[in-house]
Amino acid sequence: MKRKDLFALLILWISAGGSPIAVAQERAWALKPTVCVVERLGEVCELPLNIELFGVFPAQACLFLQSTELACWSPIPSQISVVVEYNEPAEISLRDPLDLPILSSHLDIKALIPVRRRVRAPWSLF
Repeated sequence: MKRKDLFALLILWISAGGSPIAVAQERAWALKPTVCVVERLGEVCELPLNIELFGVFPAQACLFLQSTELACWSPIPSQISVVVEYNEPAEISLRDPLDLPILSSHLDIKALIPVRRRVRAPWSLF
């Protein structure tokens, strides 16, 4: 093919909706809430989590808390409600069937009664 033909073919392709540059599909999610409050650190927290998905996702995916599978979907709904239980800060992730992470976020845990901390250093002779 001649150079003019390639150029004309490229113009035709672009005008038909094609793009010469591959654009990454942006995916995002909104998790609410991301912090759980317990009375004392170390207690198990039950957090009702609402997830809203934005963008284009694969046909199948699973939700994980750390390495524990919580649920799987095919196709993935745009809004998800799930109850998670954890007793220390955790990572929640959405993974594809090949176990590759699609999205992940950090879930924190806070205590109403703070852990007592030493105000000053102990005495030392040296």
